[in-house]
Amino acid sequence: MRSKIVHLPSITIQHDFPDVIRDIQNEVCLAEDIWVSCYLMKDEAGATNSVHGKVRVTSSAGDNDPEQITTKALPSLEARDGIDCQWSPSSSDSQLSMLISCPSLSISPTLVSFPSKTWKVTQSMGVDCMDVSGDWIASSSKGGTLRLDRWRNFPSDQDGNQHRIGHGHVSDLTSCQFFPSGEVLLTTSIDMSARIFSIYPDPAKRNSSQPLLLNPRTFSAPHSRAVMAAVIIDRGKEIVTACRDGKLRVWNVAESSVISQGSWPDSDSVEVLAMAITKKRFLNRLGEELPQDKSSHFIALALSSGAVHFVELPDLNPVKLSSCPELAVSSPINAIAFSNPSDIVAFGTRSGTVTLATLDWERSEKEDILSLTILAVWRRNTAAINSLNFAPNTRSLLVAGSDGLPYQVSIGARPVIEEELAGLNCDPVTSIRGLAETQVIFTAGKDNLIRLYHA
Repeated sequence: MRSKIVHLPSITIQHDFPDVIRDIQNEVCLAEDIWVSCYLMKDEAGATNSVHGKVRVTSSAGDNDPEQITTKALPSLEARDGIDCQWSPSSSDSQLSMLISCPSLSISPTLVSFPSKTWKVTQSMGVDCMDVSGDWIASSSKGGTLRLDRWRNFPSDQDGNQHRIGHGHVSDLTSCQFFPSGEVLLTTSIDMSARIFSIYPDPAKRNSSQPLLLNPRTFSAPHSRAVMAAVIIDRGKEIVTACRDGKLRVWNVAESSVISQGSWPDSDSVEVLAMAITKKRFLNRLGEELPQDKSSHFIALALSSGAVHFVELPDLNPVKLSSCPELAVSSPINAIAFSNPSDIVAFGTRSGTVTLATLDWERSEKEDILSLTILAVWRRNTAAINSLNFAPNTRSLLVAGSDGLPYQVSIGARPVIEEELAGLNCDPVTSIRGLAETQVIFTAGKDNLIRLYHA
C-alpha cells in the first residue's frame, strides 16, 4: 500500500523586500507596498489554491525617540487581502524575518527569513554543487573549476587568502564535499574521475595566499564514464564512487587503487543520482544504543528509477531488508540524506515529493537486517527537489528545489513548515547546508549567489 502524500503550503514574498526596507529607512520614500503570495496544492494533478496579498511598509521613525535609537528602526507592517504579517521577535537590520499567516489556506504564523549575507561567486552558469566546513564554502559549476570562499572575514585576511581556485577536472563537476577534517575536498565529475584537493597546499603555511589548491590524488581508471557521486568512509582513508558505467567502487585513498567493486539493480539502464553514508544503529529493548562494529557503515543510493538501494560496506553487497514499503511516487530521486543519529533517511524526487523513513536494524548471527518504515511523504508543488540536509542540532530537515523556495520542515509523522528561506527570484536552488557549530544555513543556486541565514 502506498503512503498518502500530504500537501504542505508555501509562502513567497517579494525578493527585493530588504531593498524596500533600506529605501524607507534612508527616507527615499515613506511607504511602499510589497507582495506576498501563499499556495496550497489541492490534488496530485497540480491544481493549487492561492492567496495574493499586500503588505504596506511604512516608516516608523516618527514613532521613536531619536535620542534612544542606536540603530535604524524597522518600518511598520500592515497586511491586507487575505494575509497577516508582522515582524518576528528575532528580526533585525542584519537579518529581516517576519511571521506570515493566511487563514483561508489554514497557514498558521510561519517564520519567513531573508539572508543576513549574500555574495556572488565567479561560476559562469550558476552553482551546481556546494558544501560548507569551518570557515570555508566550496562551490562548483560548469567547466570543472572548484572555488573556495571564506564566509567569515578575519582582520588578518589578505585579498589572496579570501578565496582559492582548484583546477584539474576538465569538465562539469557532479559533486563536492569536505572530508571530516575540513581541510580536504572530494569532487566528482563527468570527466570520468574523482579528485581530492587540499585547502592548505603547505600545512606549515596555513595563512598562505597560495591561489591554487593542491591536487594530490586522482581516481580515474577504471572509471569509463561520468562519475556521478561519491561518499567518504569514516575519516577518509577510503571513498566510494558511483559511475555511469554501472559500478560502485571502494577506493584506497593513499594508493589510489580499487579495493572492491559492486553494482545496483538494473545498473545498465539506471543511474545513481546521489549517495549518502552513515553507520548502522542498533538498539536494545529499552531503546538504548548498542556498541557498533568497525564495519558498521552502509550506503543509500538514490536511483533514477525512483528506488532507494542500500549496500553494505566494504563488500558492497545489498543490505537485507525485512520490509520495503512502496513509494508514493515513482520518480527519479535527486537527493538523499541521513539524520544524526542515523535513524531516519530522507529522499527527494524530481517530481517534488519528499519522503521520511525510519531505519530499524536487527542484529543476527548471519547478517544484519534493516526494516524501513515510511514516516511521512509530502509535496508543496511539482518542482524537483535538488538538495536535502538535516539541520544541525535540531529535528528539522532543510529542503531546496528548482522552485527557488528553500525551507526548513519539522521531522515527524505530521511535518510542519518551520521556516521559509526567502530572497530568491524564482532561481533554482541546487544545494542547501547547515553548519552545526554556528547554527547557520547556506543556500546556493543558478543565480550565482550564495546566501547565508542565521538560524
